[in-house]
Amino acid sequence: MAATVYSAVPQSSSRPLSATLLALHAISGFLGGAVIGTLLALIGRALPLPPAVLVAVLLGVAFLEFRRANLGIYQPQRGVPLDWMNWPRAAYMSGYGFVLGAGLFTPYGSSSLIALAATALVSRDVVLGGTILGLYGLTRAIAEIVTGIAASSVGLACATGRAQTAKAMLRRPMAALALVAAFALTLSGHL
Repeated sequence: MAATVYSAVPQSSSRPLSATLLALHAISGFLGGAVIGTLLALIGRALPLPPAVLVAVLLGVAFLEFRRANLGIYQPQRGVPLDWMNWPRAAYMSGYGFVLGAGLFTPYGSSSLIALAATALVSRDVVLGGTILGLYGLTRAIAEIVTGIAASSVGLACATGRAQTAKAMLRRPMAALALVAAFALTLSGHL
């Protein structure tokens, strides 16, 4: 995925053009997540689910993360379609940021998206749902930008290798956080 950002912003581009393309990517990442979060909250309003569903999802996420389950079989193996590379760069970077932020077409390294989507769904609050997944989308886009920028100095293979190592190191803390959230919600009396 960092290769997608890296290849879309050629090294010969001017700094203002590169900055504009990367900003489009980040903003689109936020918007993609916000749209999905808002839609999930609206679905939650139509199908009111008890908070116990969120607790079950959080426990499932913790289980997946502690077991270091391979999520690859449940998600797309390729990021965006290859023919998108033929689009104008601004459209490509915006489209890629949007689907990355929305969690569509792009593989994700942890099950945090599942927990955040469940939170948006159960919350039934469109602002909260949009904000939660919008911030998720923004952080995904920024992570790709940082890795892409690092690739220009240390090489793409080295930068993506380091990013993958960092993701793997965060799986257990993420699982612990999901467990704490599940227990906190259970103890809060909102079930």
